Amino acid sequence: MRNTFRKSERLNGKKALEEVYRHGRVVKCYPFIARYKPADQEESSPVRLAISVPKRKVKRAVNRNRIKRHVREAYRIRKHELYDLLQSANQHWHVLLIFVGSADVSQKIVNEKISSILARFCEEVVNKHETDEDKK
Repeated sequence: MRNTFRKSERLNGKKALEEVYRHGRVVKCYPFIARYKPADQEESSPVRLAISVPKRKVKRAVNRNRIKRHVREAYRIRKHELYDLLQSANQHWHVLLIFVGSADVSQKIVNEKISSILARFCEEVVNKHETDEDKK
């Protein structure tokens, strides 16, 4: 699998983002919060991701864009592990990744936190999937 972050892998659209934000479950790993919700099975990729860096937390656009660029890079490198897990379980998810920290964050910290939040997301998804299988 190529380490890319194509348009088909991005979550966009006001309705979809609002749905994930209002009704999605939460995984926290400071300085990030991940909200996720199951998606339709017709999705082209197992995970569609949106990244949000609020203006309230990071005032300068240069810093917001830098943080988003670091997050995309960290996700792009680590997404194959997530994809393998979800494709084997035939699951599709919408994920909204929200930055809630301060503007002073380095690439190293972003890499560590993205990998830990993705690992926690995988644990949640696997546990949820196993409990759903047990109920059936």
